Amino acid sequence: MQAIYDSQHLSKTHNEASSGGLPTHRIMSQSEVLADFPQMDYKAVVRPILRQYPRARFILNVRDPAAWVQSVKNHNDMRARLTRADLPGLPPGTGHEDAELIDWLRRHWAAVERFFECEGARERLLSFDIDQDSEAAKAQLEGFLGRQGVRWGKTNMSPRRKRKARRSDE
Repeated sequence: MQAIYDSQHLSKTHNEASSGGLPTHRIMSQSEVLADFPQMDYKAVVRPILRQYPRARFILNVRDPAAWVQSVKNHNDMRARLTRADLPGLPPGTGHEDAELIDWLRRHWAAVERFFECEGARERLLSFDIDQDSEAAKAQLEGFLGRQGVRWGKTNMSPRRKRKARRSDE
């Protein structure tokens, strides 16, 4: 099984499946893990998975919106890319202000949760706070996925956040 985490690869594969007349879920048949990004058309990708794989689980990563905006600011040119892009709910030129990004993020989270509710699949979605204590996060993931031994950690923290995490562990 592979993990598909790149939105461009996932979107490209989705488009190829669709243009070839294949069901969208075909791109998932050899995958155990998929990652979604707010700019992806999650309805077109997730709806067929919900129907084809009734035991599939979905995790919506959430965190304090102000911390998310700070992460965007710290991630190379992410802020500039978001404000230039034409994303669902975030038209080009929008996102220069923190409040605009926070509003967009909150609307995305709400839309994902509403989508699962409308599909009658709310119990298959976990809104997962990525900033919670590691042990609590691991327990929550294990309970939701029905699997023991789930590995949880943060691999892309900024140097400042790594220092803060080390201090809190001491």
